[in-house]
Amino acid sequence: MAELNYLENGSKPILLLDDIFSEFDVDHREHLYKLIKNYQTVITTTDREHLSPELLTKASVIEVT
Repeated sequence: MAELNYLENGSKPILLLDDIFSEFDVDHREHLYKLIKNYQTVITTTDREHLSPELLTKASVIEVT
């Protein structure tokens, strides 16, 4: 998050999160959701259940099988 703040110069950078939610428990996932809500974010995950229902309502989901 500090890096995002540093890079912000009038425009917000795109945040890329590669399977980070599988490493966190529910409380840490919720905290991260709050931190990223104001950023355009690309998230990869192996388990859709790691994503909150609120996040999924705002997301464009692309499923690769």
